Amino acid sequence: MDAMTVGEVVRRTGLSRETLRYYERAGLLEPRRNAGNGYRVFDHNDLERLEFILRTKTAGFTIRQIRDLIDLKQRTNPTCELGREMALEQIRRVDERIKSLMEVRNILIDFAKQCEKEGPNAPCSLSFNRNPVLFEDTSFGPC
Repeated sequence: MDAMTVGEVVRRTGLSRETLRYYERAGLLEPRRNAGNGYRVFDHNDLERLEFILRTKTAGFTIRQIRDLIDLKQRTNPTCELGREMALEQIRRVDERIKSLMEVRNILIDFAKQCEKEGPNAPCSLSFNRNPVLFEDTSFGPC
């Protein structure tokens, strides 16, 4: 594949120029410079690197962790152990986040059920407790 300009990479990936510059500053991407004009030029390997960055970012890895994974891939004899450990740790963080979000979801479901049970014109309990205490003050308005 021939060298690509920043504009071509932007068109192919949908990323902004600012995002490309950010990835460069963060040490995730190192495009060559055109000897004639000094512009940044990208090749197929850079596109593969961008795809890797986007996939790991989507998986919830931080920029630092992505840099560590890239460094791991570039070692002379990389092993899977470190990458596996990083992935397992990320799975643990995702599982914790899912658990937390499920708790939030259940609280919201309980709150919505309270409002449905009380009716649209009833004083709003404004409670996320399982055993709500109704406020006598209705200045908060209906649910």
